[in-house]
Parts: sequence; C-alpha cells; structure tokens
Amino acid sequence: MDHLKGKVTPFRQAYLQWRSLRNVPFRNKFFIGYDLDGNTYWEFFNPNNPDRARRIVEYRDPKLNWVDYEAPPQWVQWLRYARPHYPTLDELHRDKVRQQQIKEKVRQAEARWRSVPLVDKSGGAAGGVAGVGAVGRALGLNVDPAAAGQQQLNGEQAQQQQQQQEEAEPVTTDKHANPPKPIERHNPSEGFQPVAWSQKPIKRG
Repeated sequence: MDHLKGKVTPFRQAYLQWRSLRNVPFRNKFFIGYDLDGNTYWEFFNPNNPDRARRIVEYRDPKLNWVDYEAPPQWVQWLRYARPHYPTLDELHRDKVRQQQIKEKVRQAEARWRSVPLVDKSGGAAGGVAGVGAVGRALGLNVDPAAAGQQQLNGEQAQQQQQQQEEAEPVTTDKHANPPKPIERHNPSEGFQPVAWSQKPIKRG
C-alpha cells in the first residue's frame, strides 16, 4: 500500500532514498523518513555536540504557515530523542486507523445516550423506567424493568419513613434545657492571675 501516493513523486522518493545514504563523502545532512502527509524528517551533524545529531522536519508545502501543520506524536518523540527509532509509514497508518475506530465508537456511544429518554426531577421518566433501567438500556445491558421499578419504590418508602421520624421528634428551643458543659482545664497556667509586685526588704547584717 502506497501511503505517499499523490503527495511525493516517485522521482523525489528516489532522490530522498539517495539522500539517506551515509557513506557519501562530505555529506552532513541525512534523510530519515516521511509521515503520512508527505513531510520529511532529517538528521544532520551538530558541530556544537558531535555525539548528538540535530533533528528537524521539513514540511511538504513551505508556503503554508507552520501552525497549519500537525506532526504525528511518534515523530515528535523522535525529534525530541524520546524514542530511539523513527516511526515507519505502516506504524503511522495503523495508529491513524486506531484513532478513527475510537472516534467511531465515541460517536456510536453518544448516539445511544441521545436515544435514552430524559428523566424529570419528580422521579418519573418519559417513555421508560428511570434510574437503573435507563442507564442499563444506554449501556446495552439486560436490566429487568420490574426490578428497577421495585428499587425505586423501596427508595421512596425509605425516604418517607425518615421524614416521618424527623417530624415525630420534638424540637427543643429552650436554651436552658441542655446547658453547655463547663470546659475542663488541664493546663495549670490557665488559672494564673497576675498580682501587684512588691519589693521585699533586704536584711543587712
């Protein structure tokens, strides 16, 4: 499968293949590879650091602004020395297919969620059972509507019982009914009271 069809001509591919040879005398810049958009990546000698070559990208259409391009993450990692080997076209193509499959799954999941009936605030549902039943249908699970309705009914009964107990308990508004307990002091210095200073007489023999 030719991933560069219509982006890089066969003559230029042959020329770049020749530019990748490292046994040519007086050559300091070497071609490394392509991405799926036809951009080329290069490596050349760095006089400031001979042990670490410089790596750059040359875009296919130099007339466009650099902000209009988006380099693949695999090539960005190679440019920053985050990965030892450069990516191949097959690897980039597989990653592109994987991203398209993820986007399609997300689109299908959003479509399933939109098909779920909305649940109103009063606890009912328009066109279906609220709560577990609706979520289960959205996720494609086999949820029993009767069981979901019974769970909702049990929750409402428990809430009503709790409300009745709160209403039955007497509310005490008298402040003297439950007086606050005195705070126990454990530090001896808390009870210290200052006194006036008086000079003691000095005995002289």
